[in-house]
Amino acid sequence: MKFKPVIFGGYVNGYSLARTFKETYGIDSLICDHLINISSYSIFCEYQLVTNPQLNEQKFVEDVKCVGTSIRNNNQIPLLIVTNDIWLIPLSKYKKELEEIFLYSFSDAKIINELANKKILYEICEKINISYPKTYKYNGSNKNFYNLLPPVLIKPSNVPKFISFFPDKKRNGVFETLEEAQNYLNELYSRGYQDDMIIQEYIPGGVENLYTCTTYSTRMGIVKGVSVGCKLSQYPPEAGTITSGLVKYNQEVEDLTKKILEQNQFFGIANTEFKYDARDKTFKMIEVNARPGMWNYSSILSGVNLVEKMVDDIIFNKEVTFSRGTKNIVWTRISKKELINCTFHTDNAGIIKDLINRREVYDPLVGCKERLNFRTRVRIMDFKFWLITLYRKFF
Repeated sequence: MKFKPVIFGGYVNGYSLARTFKETYGIDSLICDHLINISSYSIFCEYQLVTNPQLNEQKFVEDVKCVGTSIRNNNQIPLLIVTNDIWLIPLSKYKKELEEIFLYSFSDAKIINELANKKILYEICEKINISYPKTYKYNGSNKNFYNLLPPVLIKPSNVPKFISFFPDKKRNGVFETLEEAQNYLNELYSRGYQDDMIIQEYIPGGVENLYTCTTYSTRMGIVKGVSVGCKLSQYPPEAGTITSGLVKYNQEVEDLTKKILEQNQFFGIANTEFKYDARDKTFKMIEVNARPGMWNYSSILSGVNLVEKMVDDIIFNKEVTFSRGTKNIVWTRISKKELINCTFHTDNAGIIKDLINRREVYDPLVGCKERLNFRTRVRIMDFKFWLITLYRKFF
């Protein structure tokens, strides 16, 4: 059965999925984005520009239909995959309509919205006895969060609504004082935002205490593939996207992840995030991202191919066996020198040096046969990131 991966999002996470499909099945993916991104220069991908769904959702849906119909006319099955919430939200919303053309690799909008809504997510955690940070819901007037100990983390309760209202605004922020937090909230609500915001006590500890469990759950809602790791660095440093991570298996993180995903009968690849709280020695739920994350390529390096499990389940209707990735590796988009500098003071310093010595450090954009144009673009992207980091450090 011929199929064509259609991946929405052309940044590192989309490229990593395309690379996995190429290495596993020898097929090229079609990557769709509303702008030219790093994947457009790759030999693993075909690349197509589509309408930005945040600007014109109906036109975006029409573009998606055209993409899928073209693939169907070529006697292939389009397998739809997303890498970011700006794609996940509209494509889950129109799932019933688009399923006439595409095979979907993720859950219905109801399940996704429940997991994305922090209020509902934490209510589920309460029912199944999963810890989460001390939290208050803010609706524009409730000031109960003044009982929290700063610093505090503020994030939207309803991520899809926040993104649609503030498409260019960072959705998570850490505030050192309650006054700073209040000023930020005043700004949001003065601009007409009306949904709830979640305010949490910020769990002490560095990024190495942030754990991610990357999983594949079958259409029956059963977790069949697991890879666990912790962040080593992120950008922005206080609450940002991973730039390096250590795959380090942890049974407790796996068990908690299975509990929350199977309770909700989630289907697809997900990233479930926890933070380890040394004060009471517990992993506390942070969020569930109902899609592949930035470092999805780390899972295949750790010993579990989540893409293969997805294809066996959705395309070939095979019975999927359970497996987990237990090999320690480092996934990184920063240099080895930066990697050592940002981890030398942590408990992971020894294992990082050992993995570097054993050459178990991997950049998802390096180490594969790519054209010179792609490698040049990667260097330019990295140089721009270095300049931005330098600017933030000194200005």
